This record gives sequence, C-alpha cells and structure tokens, in this order.
Amino acid sequence: MNELVWFYFVVIINLIIGFATYYASKRDRKKRIDEYKKIQDDELERIRNKFNL
Repeated sequence: MNELVWFYFVVIINLIIGFATYYASKRDRKKRIDEYKKIQDDELERIRNKFNL
C-alpha cells in the first residue's frame, strides 16, 4: 500500500512539473518570436530610411 501511495505521489508531481515546463516554454517561445519580429521590423525600417523608400 505504501508503495502505491508513493507511486501516485510521484506521478502527480511529474505531471505538475511537466505542465509547468510546457507552459513556460510556450510563453518563452512566443516572447522570442515577438522579439524576432521586432528586430526584423526595426531592420526593415532602417533600410527604408537609408535608401529613402
């Protein structure tokens, strides 16, 4: 019985850690994509200003 309790305890803890990691990486990925888009937009604006387009 004691082993069963530990088994379920470990499973629940791993699920919590798994979901937390998933959502953290999802949020981080979205932030990186937005950051990349901003860099691209800034670069485009710089080139437009340089060549007066």
